[in-house]
Amino acid sequence: KAFATQEDADKLADKLRRNGHEVRIESGETAGRMWHRVRLGEFNTWDAAVAAKQAFEKQESMIAYVVSL
Repeated sequence: KAFATQEDADKLADKLRRNGHEVRIESGETAGRMWHRVRLGEFNTWDAAVAAKQAFEKQESMIAYVVSL
């Protein structure tokens, strides 16, 4: 999830950490605006990333996206 404020990103990241997830926040400018993205995990294969996404969505009741960087 991406947030316009660092504070909002920190709140979600803290919640997910309390639930046992390894989380990082990546900040960067897009289209002239600063965004703070809450990211989870790095995976060696697309299939592993999709499996982790499905497990995360089931556990957290939250939609997640798989991105390739």
